[in-house]
Amino acid sequence: MGMYKNAKKYFDLNNKMIMHKVNHTYRVVNNAKYICEDMGLDDENTDLAMVIALLHDIGRFDQAKQMKTFREDITNYDHATLGVKLLFEQNEIRNFIPTAKYDEIIRKAIGNHSKYILDESGMTDREILHAKIIRDADKIDSFRAKTTDI
Repeated sequence: MGMYKNAKKYFDLNNKMIMHKVNHTYRVVNNAKYICEDMGLDDENTDLAMVIALLHDIGRFDQAKQMKTFREDITNYDHATLGVKLLFEQNEIRNFIPTAKYDEIIRKAIGNHSKYILDESGMTDREILHAKIIRDADKIDSFRAKTTDI
């Protein structure tokens, strides 16, 4: 446990792909904060959305290290599912947030963030809200990245 707590030990920050994901993550956090502010959400939901944004691509870092590509269509690699496994099956989530109070919201938001169509069945209104915030915050930066980055 603790791989992501000490990420500098596990990931080469000189690697262009790793730094691309670091920079993307910070932009997605900012996008999520902007969306929450625009919607007039309270501090608790804004902070939660920012935590989800910070963690949404945790599976991408292993993908970059192992696969040397972000192309899931050729690697059969689902970074959202891997992110949920890393966070919840390996208990990395406790390195980022001490309480389990938000685990289901975080799990569902991250697990769904890259899906073309959000599967809202069995989700609460709050889970749907956070799944949509991270999906939109991520896509805003993905569109930017496709025109300017690697």
